[in-house]
Amino acid sequence: MKQLSLEDTGMYWCGIDKPYADIMCAINVKIVEEPVSDPVETFLSLPSVSCSTLTVSCHSAKGTSVHYTWYKSSDPEDVPVQLSHALSLHCETLLESQQLYCTASNSVNKKSSVLVGVDVILPAQEKCVFRVKITNQESYTCWNGITTSTVLGTYDVTEEYTSRSSSLSTGVIKNPPDATAWYITWEVVRWVLFATLLVVCIVVRQC
Repeated sequence: MKQLSLEDTGMYWCGIDKPYADIMCAINVKIVEEPVSDPVETFLSLPSVSCSTLTVSCHSAKGTSVHYTWYKSSDPEDVPVQLSHALSLHCETLLESQQLYCTASNSVNKKSSVLVGVDVILPAQEKCVFRVKITNQESYTCWNGITTSTVLGTYDVTEEYTSRSSSLSTGVIKNPPDATAWYITWEVVRWVLFATLLVVCIVVRQC
């Protein structure tokens, strides 16, 4: 018997046909689901310059008929935010620092993943700067609206996140600088370059 499903549970009969005697025996078949293993989270989408969306995936290597749910850590109880294995994070929806996790479950058991921490440094109204960290994995820091190249590396987060959520990203960095200071420096450099270019254009036209 191959490719059995839960509906195949039941009593089966095996018959041996012999001259002048038919031998029958009963076989009771019970089909049960495989327990789920601890779900693992990964960044499904790569960082983008625009920081429009970052997707985190949750997957359990073992288990049949697995159902996935994403939760936001909250008091007095956690709040479900997504009923699928993939959670897409949008900058506009990140109003505060949060912590997220996913669960994998079936009729046999239920397992929870490690935390995904989201640290909102500047909200969406102020260019949206935030950092996303999967426990014991890499982190992403996003500066929305600033076109900067992606820097790959590792980052060990030592602080504790007090909430859970999702996020977008333009870079993975090692020991990221203060995002606000970085943004101010970028804006100053940009305007200085613009003013220099404007002066050069005026001088060239006068010549």
